Amino acid sequence: MSVEIALSALVEHPMNSNVMAAEQFAKLRRHIQRSGRYEPLAVRPLPPEPHEAPPGGDALGPSGRFQVLNGHHRLKALRELGHPAARCDIWEVDEEEGLVLLATLNRLQGRDDPMRRAALLARLAGQADASRLKELSRLVPEDRAALQRAVELATRPLPSPAAPGDVAEPLHPMTFFLEAEDWRTVRRALTLAGKEHADDAPPRGRGAAAAGLVRMAQRYLADEPARP
Repeated sequence: MSVEIALSALVEHPMNSNVMAAEQFAKLRRHIQRSGRYEPLAVRPLPPEPHEAPPGGDALGPSGRFQVLNGHHRLKALRELGHPAARCDIWEVDEEEGLVLLATLNRLQGRDDPMRRAALLARLAGQADASRLKELSRLVPEDRAALQRAVELATRPLPSPAAPGDVAEPLHPMTFFLEAEDWRTVRRALTLAGKEHADDAPPRGRGAAAAGLVRMAQRYLADEPARP
């Protein structure tokens, strides 16, 4: 059962490694401001500092402060919005278990099925008029171009399986990590490749980046026979 804890009693974990882009944080903040709803923060009671323990008292007892294990960005948004308290789930765990939870809570998660995600976004977008897409892009992680792409995907018929028993998989998500310099190089290349053949290019944004990646791969494969 969640309880309300004053923001002044909540302490960010100093080893939190989860970061959020400014654009995504703005959407999280906007969602909380708009709806007042958010997933409760996961916190653990902090023991008092040595100087806080009464003489002869229990230094391991509660200090009245709680360390955040999950929900650092929600806490930041609540503070910026002027909330006095946050809904929290209190977990009675020690420091070591707290580190384990900190390392896993933000990483153990499922992945969207692309077509189901597209169908969900298309349902939200309705008729996909410009004003509706702009409004939605301020609330959901996707930008306006990705929302438009979702509407197109949701209304496109699925391809037939290549053989009996095969499952049609029209979309394949890719996730990989690059250092900053490599990321800038790849982003620049994707932008340039996505601008080629403008007549048949998909909408700008994530669709264009994917198209750029495919064009670079096709160009590489076309040159393959000439390589030693």
